[in-house]
Amino acid sequence: MTQRTRYFLLGSSMVIIVGLATGLVAMYGGNLPMRSTTVGPVELAYMPGGANAVGYANVHEVMNSEFRQKLRQVFPTGEEKNRIQSEIGVDIEHDIDTVVVGFTGNPDDKNAVALVRGRFNTPQIEAVAIQHGATVADYNGKRLISMAGPGESGAVAILEPGLLALGNAITVKAAIDAAKSGQNITKNTDVMKFVSELDGRNTAWVVGRLEGMGLANTGLPQQARDQLSAVQWFIVNLHVDGGVNGVARAIARDDQAAENLRDVVRGGLAAAHLMGGRDTRLDAVVNAIQVAGTGKDVAVSFTIPTEILDLINGVAGMRNLQQAPGVKK
Repeated sequence: MTQRTRYFLLGSSMVIIVGLATGLVAMYGGNLPMRSTTVGPVELAYMPGGANAVGYANVHEVMNSEFRQKLRQVFPTGEEKNRIQSEIGVDIEHDIDTVVVGFTGNPDDKNAVALVRGRFNTPQIEAVAIQHGATVADYNGKRLISMAGPGESGAVAILEPGLLALGNAITVKAAIDAAKSGQNITKNTDVMKFVSELDGRNTAWVVGRLEGMGLANTGLPQQARDQLSAVQWFIVNLHVDGGVNGVARAIARDDQAAENLRDVVRGGLAAAHLMGGRDTRLDAVVNAIQVAGTGKDVAVSFTIPTEILDLINGVAGMRNLQQAPGVKK
């Protein structure tokens, strides 16, 4: 498996969750061990207990939704999709059922692990990886495929039939160790409290503790970092059908910090209303955003209606046209 293919699969897994939660970013970029709880996806048994954030997406539901059919230009198609299928035998549209992603620190591919459930030809994955210089070995009873060499640290583990772990060697081994030892995210009562409120009723969700996510190293303006520093937890849940309905929540450190955050969101909405009127589809999105919450809880509900998909498709179509061979930039 090439480095590009591996990062594409991991990136796709993360963007399904994080991208949907932040406004639909384009996607280019057996029995489990015993658990202490039945809350949440069973894959959480493999999620290290030290993860700062964990997310889930029902990819099968997204791919079969009316929303997905209207947004075909944004999802991977064509040469890249066909290359992945020919290389490792995975059709990302039909072979993947669910994805669970965990992050430690900044949410990038260097400290993330994706647990991908679906239908995989594992002998083919191993064979192709070996052809590209990978090594295959057993690690705590699991098949571990590791890439070595300059700039290479990626790994894929076959956790069980139909379940793969993708990340780098450190994060994938940590997932295997978490299941082996039982010291996984299910022991974190704070995280699991939020997961219990979300699981089973949403197409995708993300729960995380903002502290430790490395905001100081991001390119966000200082004012934005100051506002976010007051947030202890963030929770996003999404339901996908014809459009997307969701709620983004923030748990602040105290009531005053939460009220300040609500004021910032209200101010942004007021500015958006003043700039409205140019496109009724965008106005519909802005009008559907509602700010609520009391005490330390800030909640922003939103709806992305089917009408906005035509606009997103148009942007994606223009990008694809500009990237086509022979088109002047």
